[in-house]
Amino acid sequence: MKRYIMLWLVCATITGVQILYAGQENERERTAFNEGYSMVLNKQWQTAVEHLQTFINNYPESRYTDDAAYWQAYALKHIDREKSAEAYRSFIEQHPGSKYIDDAVADLSTLEQTRHTQSFDPHTIDRQILTLQSLMHKIDSSIHRAERARWQAERIEHRAHNMRFRMENLTRQKKIEGQNQLKIESIHALTRISPDEETFEMLRRIILNEEEQKEVRLSALYSLPRFNEFQVSPLLYTLIEDETDEEIRMFGIQQLAQNKDAHTARSLELLKNIAFDTTAKRNIREMAFYALSQFKHHNMTAVLEEMLEREDDINLQHFAIYHLGKMEGTNSDKHFNLLQTILLNRTLNKQLRLAALHALTKLEHPGTGEMLINLFNTEDDEDMRMNLLHHLQRGDHIDKYQYADLIKKLALDTEETRNVRLTSLNALLRLDDDEKINTLLRIAKHDRDKEMRHFAIIALTRMDKSLSFQTLTDLMDIPEMQNPATFGVLLHSIASIGAGESVDILAHVARTHENYEIRRYAIRMLGNIGGEKARGVLYEILTQ
Repeated sequence: MKRYIMLWLVCATITGVQILYAGQENERERTAFNEGYSMVLNKQWQTAVEHLQTFINNYPESRYTDDAAYWQAYALKHIDREKSAEAYRSFIEQHPGSKYIDDAVADLSTLEQTRHTQSFDPHTIDRQILTLQSLMHKIDSSIHRAERARWQAERIEHRAHNMRFRMENLTRQKKIEGQNQLKIESIHALTRISPDEETFEMLRRIILNEEEQKEVRLSALYSLPRFNEFQVSPLLYTLIEDETDEEIRMFGIQQLAQNKDAHTARSLELLKNIAFDTTAKRNIREMAFYALSQFKHHNMTAVLEEMLEREDDINLQHFAIYHLGKMEGTNSDKHFNLLQTILLNRTLNKQLRLAALHALTKLEHPGTGEMLINLFNTEDDEDMRMNLLHHLQRGDHIDKYQYADLIKKLALDTEETRNVRLTSLNALLRLDDDEKINTLLRIAKHDRDKEMRHFAIIALTRMDKSLSFQTLTDLMDIPEMQNPATFGVLLHSIASIGAGESVDILAHVARTHENYEIRRYAIRMLGNIGGEKARGVLYEILTQ
């Protein structure tokens, strides 16, 4: 992965093409990061470390901060391996969702293996636990990528709700003073009186008068739902078509969405024209799409399909897919087929496919389970496979026994990627399955992947405490557990249960084990457990 990233960036540097990201970004941040990265490419290790540290200090909230932290750790590897390992550990802890996390874990593992080949350091076990936990955080982050479409779509909805909250609290804003404050209070007071045509006409004049302070106009606009019997729709049409203030226009669109009596063919056409107008501001278009999604009694499937066909903005495509998954009624087969087509199209942007996966699982169509299993068996992309496992676990898309067999098979399959195997193990722990402890024991004893063995040991602690303790203590005398690193993880897991029996086991190791470094680690674990019993053992060791 790192090789491809570096190759891409080297090519970008040679051709003079700047790295572009979505959204509006600070040019100084981008330039400052690129300078530091160029130093890495040119093997100016010390200068790169110093420059990247300055970047991190100056721009702690930048989207490039994790990039800078990773490449700083990489540069340190050529200067001071101990400092590099420390930098990698800090990176893994602070940026578990970074695209560089796999590289960082691999680099740190190489450094640790080189340093500790001949000896056992208690700190090494702590770092191995941290690495495993960070890797699992990365897994959890990956298997939720399909839900980012929901977050993108709900961001638009939250903006609409937040705007209503702002309207409800206009009178509390300190910047509104004097006569304008009195006007807002008068508008609120009038809406508590039975609505009449004269009041509505006054509100209409205020709303359309661009000379009025915006907060006064918004307050009048917020009061409109009380006057629906007085032909509110024409007023909203005029406002939406002619208004120059972005916030007032957005709130007018939202009011049209909230007014069920205004859900007419003309309203639908007006909102579609705004939504598909690529020259309009993004906020206005998003609000128009939100308003369209509220037109439940119209053929919104056709509108959403048109959006997917015509729209280039990936966030708005997410929004369309999200609402296809939310729709109910007689068109469920049509919705299912459309979402399935998106999901199965490997030429599409992966985030769109993941959005379709999330929407499909919300649709609860009877054909979902078989389709997802077939896709899992043929899919090459690791993220997609992890998400497929995640969604199969959460829904009623597959028989629970068939699902349990699938994830046990994947967890034991040494030809599978580690991330898929870890995802399967995570899923296995959540199942009520009598065989899961045997699956974990097989991996802990015999797996050729050390991280998988260690994770299986840690996973045993997530089960019933009494069962976990007995299982872990039974492992202590097995030859496969005598590797110092593996034995250390085993001690850590026993200590994490925290029972009185854990103190007894750790005390025995601390007193008698032939490896003094392992004895030191057992003592450390006793300190972590605490309590009078552990204190007594530590006093005894001190007085020997």
